[in-house]
Amino acid sequence: MEIKDILAANIRRYRLERKYTQRELADMLGVSPKTVSKWETGGGVPDTLQLVPLVGALSVSLDKLLLDPAPPPPQDPRDVFGRVTRYYGLTAGQVAMAAELTEAEAEAALANDLSAIPKEKQQLAGMVVALLAQTLPMFVEKKHILITNLWCRLRDECGLSYETVEKYALLPPGKFKLLMEKGKDLLPREEENLFVALFALERIFFGADCFPFE
Repeated sequence: MEIKDILAANIRRYRLERKYTQRELADMLGVSPKTVSKWETGGGVPDTLQLVPLVGALSVSLDKLLLDPAPPPPQDPRDVFGRVTRYYGLTAGQVAMAAELTEAEAEAALANDLSAIPKEKQQLAGMVVALLAQTLPMFVEKKHILITNLWCRLRDECGLSYETVEKYALLPPGKFKLLMEKGKDLLPREEENLFVALFALERIFFGADCFPFE
């Protein structure tokens, strides 16, 4: 396990143990909640000048923060907001619309900070986003199966290459091949472009009777 991964897990671990929100920890360190979120997901690391106040805020030694692999962190129910965006590409606006929040409230929820959401909205918002978290994996899995089936038909019956599909789907060279052969994820927009391109190509080659959901 790399030091960056240990650090990310430990920042989250000790923050939750101290019962701080990401916003509260960010305020103590003079950074934004998004910065703390990046640290906890491995999208960035604190610079050396931030480490001293960080270990002070979390009441932990630097050795433990950097070198001690964290056990599974306690489950934070607010993480469901972040999960539906990180893994499934929803925007704050989409979450806000589904959960009857303002966009500012949704942004706060996605940063694991429920303090900005009125109490009367929290229960409904939590239920809606929990439902999204349960149903989105089924949609993502179904879409991946459809992408695979469309690609295999176009490859086997029409001789299409990875390069041709990447051209029509506006993907970087080699990215579609990595998806199909090694399971490397695409960005949500890239996945949408790929699905549309494959569906359009199948309609071109096989006519109007090829709707893949039938």
